[in-house]
Amino acid sequence: FGGWELGGQLSRYVYVEPGEMREWGDKAGIVGAYTGLREDGFYALNMRYEVGDNAYSGSGTMDKITDKLLEVRLLSGVDCVYSGFSLAPYFGVGYRQLLNDARGTTSTGAHGYRRLSQYFYVPLGLTHRIPLNADSSRIATTLEYDLFVSGRQTSYLSDTGQGFPDVVNH
Repeated sequence: FGGWELGGQLSRYVYVEPGEMREWGDKAGIVGAYTGLREDGFYALNMRYEVGDNAYSGSGTMDKITDKLLEVRLLSGVDCVYSGFSLAPYFGVGYRQLLNDARGTTSTGAHGYRRLSQYFYVPLGLTHRIPLNADSSRIATTLEYDLFVSGRQTSYLSDTGQGFPDVVNH
């Protein structure tokens, strides 16, 4: 199953702080992957880029809040072939970056700002494959857990023009 893959992706984003605020929107993007084969297994490079506009409701309302998401993963695994199916446990390293650009003012005059979220994680997964016919068609299911390693959230409060410094949380 080695080689290049390229495709599109549609998703829906919803972020809620109960009683405080809600932000939601649709995203569209591109996904790509390269999978290489080794004698004892495989390795893969996965990439994803999505962009879209969100709406906000909280301290007023705001539309056209641009979100940009970038994710890159490097994986390695082994193929365990059994009679009639295969299992492929894998692990890797991943990086995810989300830039939320809420600069401007809400309907009540509250000032927005940009937020940059960056995460490093370890994907741990298992893919199960069942062949359908002789032409290598198959059905595959994957179970994955992403183990959070570290993160950084930068809030560009200086965007508000109110004299606030930018804040970085780890």
